[in-house]
Amino acid sequence: ENDGVVAVYNDGAGDASLMKLSEIRQEKPAVDVVSNGPSHHGVAVPLDDQVLISIADAGEGLPKGVDLVDLDSTVLQELHDCPLLHGSATAGEWVVFGCGDSVLAINTTDSPMEAYNIPSPDGEEGRVGTVIKHPRWDFFIGNHGSLALSKIDVMERSMDIFPVPVDVRGFGFTSDGYSIVAITEDGQVHTISPTDGNITKSVELIAPYESGTRPALAFAPGRVVVSDHSTGEIYVLDDESLDTLMVFDADGIPQSMTVVGWEFGDDDDDDHDHDHDHDDDHDHDHDDDHDHDHD
Repeated sequence: ENDGVVAVYNDGAGDASLMKLSEIRQEKPAVDVVSNGPSHHGVAVPLDDQVLISIADAGEGLPKGVDLVDLDSTVLQELHDCPLLHGSATAGEWVVFGCGDSVLAINTTDSPMEAYNIPSPDGEEGRVGTVIKHPRWDFFIGNHGSLALSKIDVMERSMDIFPVPVDVRGFGFTSDGYSIVAITEDGQVHTISPTDGNITKSVELIAPYESGTRPALAFAPGRVVVSDHSTGEIYVLDDESLDTLMVFDADGIPQSMTVVGWEFGDDDDDDHDHDHDHDDDHDHDHDDDHDHDHD
């Protein structure tokens, strides 16, 4: 979703369906369909009456970049310098895509749009396949391979690498943005500082991950929700202390999770008042930050 428009990319067809968020509850919402070349595992980001949509060579599973197209699928600009494109996030005028050797940052206010790659630091190799953004910060966070996270500053055109000790299997911002929560291959859940990558808390929670369905993460105010990939149990944790507050059975193994509503019980504090010591100079209030993980 971006600017009040939802885009659903259809891998098998190689096109994207666009619907206004305000109309999505209607029985038959108006749908625009834009297409762009051979089918692949792709992504589309709506921008008013235009769309950034991925493009791949025939026979390739992942894109090589994106095209700017109008709602008639006419290509307006080609931005192809992003091999193995996977994952995207938006914030204000910026859209960032993960690439095999960098990220592709696009300023959507320019015409033609300004686009540039932010490469990995010298000596650091790792593909960025997930990108996230929180309104509290003026930077993006991505993975960097499986053993690191990356802090991406589009204005400084820089990328900092935060190593982690064990393969990361999922990560996201807490609802207030003060921490990143990551789950690693050994079944531990960690809180990580977004500014310097320091691991501030770790708990052993679920069985180590070996193969198959990955553990999933979701977030609610003051809470992080974690699925056990081996049992189907769902753990609700405090997002600062990582204490377990609730466990229930999903009656299956979740592929992914999201929170669409949250009712606080007697043991929950609506304000969820955490004492965080952070530099307010980093605090930016963008109402239209979005992130997308395309597995």
